[in-house]
This record gives sequence, structure tokens and C-alpha cells, in this order.
Amino acid sequence: MTSVVDMGTTHSAVALAWTEMASGVWLARREQDFAGLVEKLWGAGYRVTDCHGQVVGEYASFESACGKLG
Repeated sequence: MTSVVDMGTTHSAVALAWTEMASGVWLARREQDFAGLVEKLWGAGYRVTDCHGQVVGEYASFESACGKLG
């Protein structure tokens, strides 16, 4: 399933498109470019990785994790 999320980003006026790649793993794209990844840490929140493979952080909710890639 793919959905578009407009997080009001400062990086770009283009919204992120999210695709659930596997159970607990969501990939973000901005147009055709990879923007990052959100992984569910079962029982411990969500980990965000940016487009360079760097861990951005861990967050309690999916929504807060997704907002870190904006």
C-alpha cells in the first residue's frame, strides 16, 4: 500500500510517498528519490533511517517517526 503524506517539509515542497515494504518496514520516497526508512521496533517504538543510511533516531509513534524525514 502506498500513501502520500504532506509533512509541511522545509526540504522540499514535494510530499513524501510511503510504501509498506514488509510488516513493520516503510519506505519513503520524494518523487522518485529514496528519502528514508521507518522500521517498527517491536514493543519499543520506531527507528528512522535517512536517505544516507544514518539513523535519525527512535520515536514512540509511527506519526512522529514519519515526521522526522520531512
